Amino acid sequence: MKIFKLVVFLLFCSLITKAQVVSSGGGTGDWNDPNSWSPAIVPDETSGTITIQAFHTITVTDVQSADELTVEGDGILNIANSGGLTIVDGSGDDLTVAAADFIFTFSDGILNIQSGGELINQGQISTPELTFTVENGGQYTHAQNGGTIPTVTWDVGSTVELQAITSSLPSGIGQAFHNFNYNSTTQSAGVL
Repeated sequence: MKIFKLVVFLLFCSLITKAQVVSSGGGTGDWNDPNSWSPAIVPDETSGTITIQAFHTITVTDVQSADELTVEGDGILNIANSGGLTIVDGSGDDLTVAAADFIFTFSDGILNIQSGGELINQGQISTPELTFTVENGGQYTHAQNGGTIPTVTWDVGSTVELQAITSSLPSGIGQAFHNFNYNSTTQSAGVL
């Protein structure tokens, strides 16, 4: 019986996934404030799934790192003056901007997608005066029909990939990309 309980316990433990951190605190908060999150911690790249909920605004005011970050529909991620967010490579999608979402930054914000990191954009990214870099080995995936590829510094070895294009290419396609992949199996009309 003890062995059976031990086996059941070990199986249960193997099913437990990483923690999930969700924005809270009335919908507006600073990334660095534990009261902005549930549970009340400051998330980083080791926190598991991080979600900024719809109609919540989280502002990065210093340099942070994240993995498995999702900005839900109508959620806002601000990267404030002198703030920076580095998206690191880990399990799962590294940064997903869901449909109808925005990443908005004030001047001098920094967003880096590091080697192995990926930003999956299904919404809108506004980059006024943002230092936005996709580093060697990093990837920006444009997973929507139309829309806009943000203005980015594309390092040698970086990749942009277009997915979910059905009838309209995105604007911003005239940038000097290093690697460019077109992977839209649902295309139903000519786009050029």
